[in-house]
Amino acid sequence: RIYTSTSLRPSIAYGLYHLAEVADGEVIVDPFAGTGTLPITCALHHKAVFAIAADIALHAAQKSEHNVRMFTRRDGSAVSNVEVARMDATQLPLRSDTVDVIISNMPFGKQIGNHAHNKRVLYPGFFSE
Repeated sequence: RIYTSTSLRPSIAYGLYHLAEVADGEVIVDPFAGTGTLPITCALHHKAVFAIAADIALHAAQKSEHNVRMFTRRDGSAVSNVEVARMDATQLPLRSDTVDVIISNMPFGKQIGNHAHNKRVLYPGFFSE
């Protein structure tokens, strides 16, 4: 597994997964996936979901892809219900009504980006999407 200074702790990801009340058959999107911790956590604990790990940064998508390949379930099966994609969270290329749950650790502007840009551009663009 690749951890970086911006990686979300797995224990926090697990807590967010439970708060989201994910159900069988749902499509989950993390538009700020980074290394993919949240989508991988959802997929590991819920085989009957489809998770999309999206990030605009190429290096983040590459790290997510690596992490998806590294994980296996307790029964030894591969995590095949996570798709990694490079996407702009303010212009997601997904059809309306195709996503059931958005779960994310949004960038706060400390380690990635900055507060002014996030407040003025990123957050309004994402929430209007």
